[in-house]
Amino acid sequence: MTYNEFKENIKKDIASVYSGENRVIMQPVKKNNSVFLDALIIQNEKSNISPSIYLNGFFDLIKDGKPYDDILKDIINVYETYKTDLSFDTSRLLDFEYMKGKIAFKLINLNKNLELLDEVPFVRFLDLAIVFYYHIENMAGETGSILITDEMLSCLGIDLDTLYETALFNTPGLFPYTSRTISEVLASYLGNGTPCLPPDPLKMYVLSNNSCTFGACAILYPGLLEKLSEKIGENLIILPSSIHEIIYLPESEVSDINDINELIVSVNETEVSASEYLSDHCYFYNAEEKRLSF
Repeated sequence: MTYNEFKENIKKDIASVYSGENRVIMQPVKKNNSVFLDALIIQNEKSNISPSIYLNGFFDLIKDGKPYDDILKDIINVYETYKTDLSFDTSRLLDFEYMKGKIAFKLINLNKNLELLDEVPFVRFLDLAIVFYYHIENMAGETGSILITDEMLSCLGIDLDTLYETALFNTPGLFPYTSRTISEVLASYLGNGTPCLPPDPLKMYVLSNNSCTFGACAILYPGLLEKLSEKIGENLIILPSSIHEIIYLPESEVSDINDINELIVSVNETEVSASEYLSDHCYFYNAEEKRLSF
């Protein structure tokens, strides 16, 4: 089965399950780093909010040998889990006073998103870009994000500086930072019943936020890198793990920066999805100067 056949079969079978008031569409969605994914969307008349179910990863499971019928059940389960009868008043998106508490930022790679950056407000940060979005949460506690475009910014009646200052104030409160050792992170993945892990061979820490989404932007939180470096007692080397998290460690633990950069490139190529890639080299935080550079 080719990928195109898989998409058509899924669309047809889902449409047969959700007939009547529902409409099933397939829509290409441009994600971070100019990555396009195919979203299956089941629309209904009761709500203007529908989960986007990306099919690319499901087809990878087909290639790995998972039966088609099981994939279909998984997609139905995703929709049933996240569907809602609630609606969102889209006119609110252009009301700054109403939306200002929901404005946040995230970090993306600059060069891999040049087309996107032609359409959205951004602030350059080293070789990265700070972009802005609305953090949306409905009455059922389900969350989503809407990227703020140049057109939306114009309608909001504010300038880029106001947008940035608003997001800088909001984001640390909306998404408090988390900092854990590598061993703590591994233990959380393995579960409570696993044996104690040995101490970290390096003093490596994972910095993200409480949602584990867009957590790399925590390096922008006012005073945070200063606080982390003071706790460790020296300068920091920062590894861009993904748009969702970074790894930091004391400068004294690194003997060769080139080795670290080669490791980052290797991990990006083998472990990090294209849409979650952030950068391919490390950054340096100077504790005395309170400055991040690369």
